[in-house]
Amino acid sequence: MKDTQTDRHLNAKIAQWHVGLLYVIKKHGLYYRENAHGYTGNVSEAWKVPLDVAQKHEYIPLGCQDPVTIELAPRPDYCSDLNAIRAAVDKLPDGPFAWWSNHLMQIVGTHLKAVNAGPRERAEALVALIESGIPIQ
Repeated sequence: MKDTQTDRHLNAKIAQWHVGLLYVIKKHGLYYRENAHGYTGNVSEAWKVPLDVAQKHEYIPLGCQDPVTIELAPRPDYCSDLNAIRAAVDKLPDGPFAWWSNHLMQIVGTHLKAVNAGPRERAEALVALIESGIPIQ
């Protein structure tokens, strides 16, 4: 059974560490593509940028033109997307990775289960590492 409140907490903690707060830029109901080259209707294909970059593109025109607005980009779902949690874990240096790996084994019980652990267990171990105070950058 999925605990959505816990999953939201885990996702928020990991996203804050892994990607920070990113924004998408929207015009005519479409999102800017990478480097503002074209548009897409799919937010997952949108250009995700820090707030200062997004604000450089934001404007409310005079007259009948559509405004260019910014909104918070959706966070990856680290608790159910194995690729997303792997990308976050791959960012860990060796020392913190060993801590994470050992903690994951404690969560699931054995080394074999840790190798085959799902994204939720991996996310729990990563948040435990983030909250431990061990430097991971």
